[in-house]
Amino acid sequence: MVDDVFTYRSKVRKLEEKLYYKEIQVNALSQITREINENAPAETLYLRFHNYLRIQMGVDRMLLLFKDDDGQWCIKSNIGYDTLPDVDFESILMPYIQPEFLNKKDKRELTDLEYIIPVRHKETPIAYVLLGHFNDKLKEQDNYDFVATLANIIAVAIENKRLFNRQLQQEKFNNEIKLATEVQRMLIPDKWPESQSFEVSSIYRPLWNIGGDYLDCIKIDEERTAFCIADVSGKGVAAAMLMANFQAILHQVIKSKISLDKLVCELNKAVVHITNSEKIITFFIAVYNSRTREMQYINAGHVPPVLFMGGKMYFLDQGTTLLGAVEELPMPGITNLIIQPNSTLVLYTDGITDLVDQNGCSFEDEILFRFVENNCSLHVKAFNTSLLQELETFNSSDNFPDDIAVLTCKLCPCS
Repeated sequence: MVDDVFTYRSKVRKLEEKLYYKEIQVNALSQITREINENAPAETLYLRFHNYLRIQMGVDRMLLLFKDDDGQWCIKSNIGYDTLPDVDFESILMPYIQPEFLNKKDKRELTDLEYIIPVRHKETPIAYVLLGHFNDKLKEQDNYDFVATLANIIAVAIENKRLFNRQLQQEKFNNEIKLATEVQRMLIPDKWPESQSFEVSSIYRPLWNIGGDYLDCIKIDEERTAFCIADVSGKGVAAAMLMANFQAILHQVIKSKISLDKLVCELNKAVVHITNSEKIITFFIAVYNSRTREMQYINAGHVPPVLFMGGKMYFLDQGTTLLGAVEELPMPGITNLIIQPNSTLVLYTDGITDLVDQNGCSFEDEILFRFVENNCSLHVKAFNTSLLQELETFNSSDNFPDDIAVLTCKLCPCS
């Protein structure tokens, strides 16, 4: 009779203990679910998982791993470690596709860890839990299963949050690209100024939908016209937005009858102010006077434009250093030229000479110079059409590897 009572009470205690731990599990699940619904940060979920295992389950060692942005497994939470293990987690973790005890070899590398829980999302592993030992009373398969359930809920919630944030970032990026593309479209005119004293045509092929190259033809007054080209360091949205600012400042300053050297100095100060010297711009500008046929130019570190005039090739490389590197620009030197009839001026960025053919040979300056010499008699639009065909034929890749910008000008075409 006494033995029956003792057995009964023992069974009751075990049931009470099971009920107690089941209540703990339900509370833990409820709390984590509520925090997920409240969009708690990942760090809060890591901490909740850590505290549940350490305090409620008595786990002596634990590692929780997620992949970082570089694709490497990174320990996000741990129990029982002063110094984290330095092992090749990729080779250890990948063979495990379901919760199970570690094999002997992996146990030797991961001292005092004995159980692994992979968390997979659409057949792709997104997290792993490595467990040591439970409190002796809790070393039951039900508890391993519950930890696996908890780990799956937390890991999938964090993965969904990551994917959602990535989607938001992608949408933000797409909106920025759309805005920058519109800005870029305004920077490069569809139609250029027309005059009896010059003809202009352009080629513009950004690496992406937007780029850091800029070219322009600005009618200053009845006699003077500016031809310019620029290339900002970097690519994409930031480069395009900087170039938009640069164009706005150029258009504002050039109308103020400022001398060419002072104009370039003002542009340099503006670039330094906008970028804190973190970006640089190569720049070339020439001002042509249709009445006197005089052309003044300054080259600020840009690829030298070519001027084919009177059967000779001239390289317009005189001026100063590039813009944005230093606050006080060395005083730019102005070069003066008298333009002969039917001269061809070609401004371009280094995206042309960066092209590579199937044999790995670059589209060198000499190839471009030879093309200019052989095609200088063409109308500017026909010249650029032929040049673009030449570049596309030469280029070995599906797309141009860099921004391509060309401004071709025929000066004194009617003389």
